[in-house]
Amino acid sequence: MLNAIQLCPGFQRYEVLNLDVGGYDIEDAAHRYFVRGIKYRPDLILWLLKDDDFNDFTDISQKIINQKSAQLSDDEQTEMEQRTSEFLDQWLQR
Repeated sequence: MLNAIQLCPGFQRYEVLNLDVGGYDIEDAAHRYFVRGIKYRPDLILWLLKDDDFNDFTDISQKIINQKSAQLSDDEQTEMEQRTSEFLDQWLQR
């Protein structure tokens, strides 16, 4: 259907690759793209993100936060926890 009409000047032919795997979260999907999809040098990538994918992102970022926190001194850790608590309090009051 994409090739039946001229959608974009300069493009004569379109190819669609679906690299989806049911049950993959965004981290798995990104990894699959770099392992399997990048070699196709796509001009456009569409990602389907569902509401629970943002929870997965939080899980990924939490690992990084934990690693960085382990490198902080006790005083720096206390200050970070205080600032985080203040931010969350302000955010929740909105």
